[in-house]
Amino acid sequence: MSNIEVVQTMPQGEGEEVEIYFIPNKKQLSSDQLEKEVENIGLKLVDPIALAALNEAEPEFAREYPNITQWRDENGKACFISFSNRSRDDRPCMAVNLNVNDYGRSWFSGCVRK
Repeated sequence: MSNIEVVQTMPQGEGEEVEIYFIPNKKQLSSDQLEKEVENIGLKLVDPIALAALNEAEPEFAREYPNITQWRDENGKACFISFSNRSRDDRPCMAVNLNVNDYGRSWFSGCVRK
């Protein structure tokens, strides 16, 4: 699946505003483990559109808090969007793709209340 196809699977949240909480990944997590960790604390992963809006409004946020969220496509495959300053010239960076790897400890997962 191409990045454009992944973007087309992105769900949108409901409503105009949402309060986003950021949970630090304390260990390497698979897609399934990430969902369980968030569920266990009574939250759910934020929709990618809301996370993108926050990072657009606060472009320096990802420098200190590299952040991600994920969703499942129609086939149940995990997709993600991430924001960080991990580009070679230290500028903000965004990635959208299928999740084929685990999430490392350096990420903060964007979450909302259920």
